[in-house]
Amino acid sequence: MHPFYKAPFLLVLCLFTLPHISAGQKAPNQQASVPGYDVRHFTDENGLPQNSVKSIARDERGNVWLATERGLVRFDGNRFVSFDKLGDSYAARSISGFYLDPENGRDDLLAMTNNEVWVRVVGGKAAIDTSLKGYPLRRSANIPKIRKLHLIEALPDLNEDALTHYRHEIAALYPAPGARHFAYDEQDVGYYVNNKMTKLFHFPGMSFFRFFRLGDDLYYLHENLSLTRFPGPGGGSRPRESILSGAISEDLKLTSGHRIFWNNCSNQAFVSAGRRLYELQPAGDGSLRSTLILDGFDFQAAGIKTIHLNRETGRLFLGSQLHGLYVLSKKQFRTISAPRASLDNVYYGQALLDNNKIITVNGTVFSLDENGSVTSHLKLMEKSVDWDKYSILKDRAGTIWCKRRETLFRFDGDGEHIISTWKIPDEIKQLYEGRDGRIWIGTNATGLYYIDPSQPGVQPRYFAGKHLSNISWIQHQTAEILWIGTGKGLYKIHLRTKRITCITGLASFYIRSLYIPDGRDEIWITTYANGLFLLKGNKLTQFPVDKEQYLASAHCMTEDKNGFFWITTNKGLFQIKRSDLLAYARKPFDLYYHYYSKTAGFNTNEFNGGCQPCALRAPGGHRVSPVDRRPRVVRAGTDATGAPRRADFHRQFGRRR
Repeated sequence: MHPFYKAPFLLVLCLFTLPHISAGQKAPNQQASVPGYDVRHFTDENGLPQNSVKSIARDERGNVWLATERGLVRFDGNRFVSFDKLGDSYAARSISGFYLDPENGRDDLLAMTNNEVWVRVVGGKAAIDTSLKGYPLRRSANIPKIRKLHLIEALPDLNEDALTHYRHEIAALYPAPGARHFAYDEQDVGYYVNNKMTKLFHFPGMSFFRFFRLGDDLYYLHENLSLTRFPGPGGGSRPRESILSGAISEDLKLTSGHRIFWNNCSNQAFVSAGRRLYELQPAGDGSLRSTLILDGFDFQAAGIKTIHLNRETGRLFLGSQLHGLYVLSKKQFRTISAPRASLDNVYYGQALLDNNKIITVNGTVFSLDENGSVTSHLKLMEKSVDWDKYSILKDRAGTIWCKRRETLFRFDGDGEHIISTWKIPDEIKQLYEGRDGRIWIGTNATGLYYIDPSQPGVQPRYFAGKHLSNISWIQHQTAEILWIGTGKGLYKIHLRTKRITCITGLASFYIRSLYIPDGRDEIWITTYANGLFLLKGNKLTQFPVDKEQYLASAHCMTEDKNGFFWITTNKGLFQIKRSDLLAYARKPFDLYYHYYSKTAGFNTNEFNGGCQPCALRAPGGHRVSPVDRRPRVVRAGTDATGAPRRADFHRQFGRRR
């Protein structure tokens, strides 16, 4: 229903520390790890029909298409579909590349076979288009007849070596939208509209394979990275010395050894230098602006010949002449862990120590800065808490509370000294600071206790609910109403009267967590095996789970400032629009869930649960939440609108049918 909004935030998660191997074959050793990216490598051994990828383009549906030696191949992010019934000969099946529509009548994706037969992509399918014959460009009078016309719509041109040898016998054509094109014959650049020359730029002795079109203009990138522009409509008839600004011009090492990648059909141009890749984009004044988009990929070793960038997601598709397809997805989440070998890197409970640090139950303190480093380790807390890692809180007085089975600990604000310890006559399950500063203590089998830390010499006292077993969550809705999640249902306690009400419809369910926003009369509920619920007024709504039923065991729900819920599960992270769920509660419809797997930056999809708090909000919009083994600071990426897109292979889950 809505474009999904991806708000910037941080999550600290606990995940199993596993080797990171994404779907698709693991890339060769030199490509196995690229900082900030998940790398997938596809060959004929894991789904790709043929290993020679000549060109890459994207259709209106978001599918990526590959031009190969064995027809066109459609890729939806998970599987390949081959369209190779184009003829019996090698030339009939081999695709030379993607091209602009020569008749300028439609926006469909067009490809051409090696025997110059057009193939049109419509509705996710590819078929021969018999209405088109060749490329309707006529020779201009200023191009010598001895020169044969050669169409260039991509760089590098796979025929560059042969054509360079015969360069004095060809003229290159560079098509543009709107029945326009540029031509070059080693002397002049001509600009044509409907095959009629309207401009002639004198520009002798240059290479055919350093010209590329972006927008309305043709550009020439010199070996020293200086730039010449040939304006299309308007702008005069003289070559313009232009400026290449941005990251590439600031890197003094890039004076030689770079390579141009250009796709006319996609209107994209890049320059690689060493292991770096820069995107070139028009800046509006005729200059080009360069942006570093990738650092750490060995383009030469991988034999990369074509590049396509999805700007909405930052995903890169790199086609190799010999080694198939590389898909590089920008990681939207960042992982941190403690380097000490003695730590198992399993974390559950966590609390904000200050504006830029979190503390975990075992005493590890992590910074929320870009490095995500461990700033200290509180050995006394680790020794005291030992294995019991599910609950920790920092109260309004600045002291830290945690537990180990029946023992309750109160540490000073630095976590280095124990202020007090108490014994409860049952195993402590959860701790929660109430609105009045009271510390609530949920137990396994004897109900709810509390302690008032402001009173000297105070002891924990029993409050109510001896029948409440395995208390899993405690939270205020108002000053007088406290909600209790348990292993067998959800309960509402009126604090003044101690009256306890069991919520019908949830009596046998394991309540994993609650999210209760202030002033909304909404109780959002996650359960261990029964998915998500909303209690609004007296109406209880159960939401459908995803097709794979990952949401059936939802650990934690937290909301960002843009109205999106983030829900952790044993199989990844989901993003759901709050207003969609509210609309569903009024009238059911097919829900859309946006899914993030370990390709977004996790080492595993398995998030932890059963802890309170299950997520933190830090100053500056940061959020913190647990995953299984290895605490993670997870920063969601943003685009211009902050919205995750449904297209381009973020795995999507509709409701279960």
